[in-house]
Amino acid sequence: MQRRLRRRFPEIRTREQPASGAKLRKGDIAFGEYIIECKATAAGSYSIKAETMNKARNDAMAHGKVPLLAIQLSDGRTYWVVEDGIMLDLLEAEDGTDSEG
Repeated sequence: MQRRLRRRFPEIRTREQPASGAKLRKGDIAFGEYIIECKATAAGSYSIKAETMNKARNDAMAHGKVPLLAIQLSDGRTYWVVEDGIMLDLLEAEDGTDSEG
């Protein structure tokens, strides 16, 4: 999935995290202010557990990064999971507004 993300978003300079999860660097892909945890399954569904999200969040925040979760299902599509605060920030940035005013 990492190669597919790099092909789809060539303008984003990504860096695969070697042995992700096994060392101090967490997540599967890092770029800019984000760390992406990538999951893939041959099944048509993926169960998202609070433990998975909390780990991704804690690992990213420990490095001053924003956590994202990318899940590729059997249909070949990648679905993104983000916390509501992060999504609101992204929507506001697109809209040109901010949550402060």
